Amino acid sequence: MKNFSKIMLLAVIAVVLTFGSAFAKEYNDKESGLSVNIPDDWKVSSEGNVLEASAGEDINLIFETLKADDVEAALTEAEKALTKELGELKTEKTAEVEINGMKAYIEDCTAKEGKINVSVMLLATPGKKMVLLYYIGTPEAEKKHEAELTAIVQSLKPAAAEETEKK
Repeated sequence: MKNFSKIMLLAVIAVVLTFGSAFAKEYNDKESGLSVNIPDDWKVSSEGNVLEASAGEDINLIFETLKADDVEAALTEAEKALTKELGELKTEKTAEVEINGMKAYIEDCTAKEGKINVSVMLLATPGKKMVLLYYIGTPEAEKKHEAELTAIVQSLKPAAAEETEKK
């Protein structure tokens, strides 16, 4: 999980070559005003206020737009759901960062005796919404998809007003 924290922090401060429009699709959420690029070869699904992306069975990202008054309840529910699915979570690191002008709080954990890495990021968007981003993956898959994960985090940005209509 330490690698994922480094990836997220490096994405904020480093200029990394990202996948061009031919290699990634941009997803814009009207409700949150958030834009993210997901590689074309990842499986993506969207239902209501949730966007899910996965690279095979070993890497999953879930973006959930929260209502402002739901934040504490959503965090509690997320912890319960993750614990039910993965067992006890061991917090490895917490950090506050800024991603493309948006404040984020990150908690990196491990589960199943270090066999699964879990990261939960709470991101405040300019649209005054909170987005909860869950990352779940094996250490091997995290290493394999490091460049893609870095590009995804780096691509998180406020969506232009006209883009939020696309969802």
